[in-house]
Amino acid sequence: MRRIQEAFLTGAYSTGLADMPLIDLENPRASLDVEDYLCHVAGYALVEFAHPDDTRFPVFAVSRGGRGLIFLLQGTAYATAAEIR
Repeated sequence: MRRIQEAFLTGAYSTGLADMPLIDLENPRASLDVEDYLCHVAGYALVEFAHPDDTRFPVFAVSRGGRGLIFLLQGTAYATAAEIR
């Protein structure tokens, strides 16, 4: 069973990497336009967020200052393009 799991994870990892766009590390671009984070891009932003009060599983992880992460209903956090989308 372990070999099957390892093969699956290796396949999932390589498939995920094949789907990533090439990242132009020489020419990063800053943007305050949310639309720039909604496509298939590699990006991150510092966001202020607020989930509805009845949210069971908040999306954004907030650092507890070296004591792990917590998921708050509102706050400020770094978010990847996928989380923003």
